[in-house]
Formats: sequence, structure tokens, C-alpha cells
Amino acid sequence: MSDEEKKENVFEKGFKDFTKSIQDGFYKFQNSLEEQAEKNKEAWDANTSKTKEFFNNTQKKWDEQVKKWSNDLKQVENETKEQWDLRTSKIKQDIEKFQDKTREDFNKSIKSAQRGFLKIYFYALLLLIPVIIIIVVIIMILSPFLS
Repeated sequence: MSDEEKKENVFEKGFKDFTKSIQDGFYKFQNSLEEQAEKNKEAWDANTSKTKEFFNNTQKKWDEQVKKWSNDLKQVENETKEQWDLRTSKIKQDIEKFQDKTREDFNKSIKSAQRGFLKIYFYALLLLIPVIIIIVVIIMILSPFLS
């Protein structure tokens, strides 16, 4: 064998190894995809019943809610004008009672605060009057000496 044939054989062998490794990698990849697809199909089959049950329960709940809403609407339709007026007047009375109670509570708290401030002012005056008298007496005593 000459050097060129050895070079060609080395090149040819390297190319064959390269293509074989690509083919092996491809087959491994293909096998892993097939295995994963099989596992996914099994999981899908296992979860199909759970999914159907979920959607059936959801549909039942929705149907019940729609039925409840339609019954409520029928009751409202059957309500007479008098019933409507009674209900609205009761709501208005409740609101007025709440407003009146709130006003009374507010007025009571304001009166209480005013009484508290008056007491504080009174006690402050009681404490300051003797102090002011003492200061005036001291100024009267000291004024002849200062002039």
C-alpha cells in the first residue's frame, strides 16, 4: 500500500465511522421518540376518563347554575308591582334608619368632645389664675424698685 492508499483508507474509514455514528445516533433518537410516544399514549389513555369526568361534572354544574338563574328570573317576573314597591320601600327605610343612627352617634360624639374640651379649658383656667395672680403681685412689688 502506498501513502495515498493509506490516506484514502484512513479518510474512507473516518467517513464510514462518522456516517455510522450519525446513523446510530439517529436510530437511538428514533427509538427514544417511539418509546416516549408509547408512554404518552398510555398516559393519555389513563387520563381520558378523568378528563371526560371533569368535563361532564363541569357541564352538570353549569346546567344547574343556568337552571337556578332561569328560576330566579321566573320568580322576578312573577313578582307583582306591589311586592317590588314593598321591597324598595323596606330598603329605603333601612337606609334612612342607618343614616339617622349614624347622625345621632356623630352628634353624641361631638357633644362629648365639646364637654371634654370645656372641662379642659376650665381646669386650665383654674390652674393659671393663681399663677397669674402671683405674677401680678410680684410685678407690683418689684415695680417701685425698678423705676
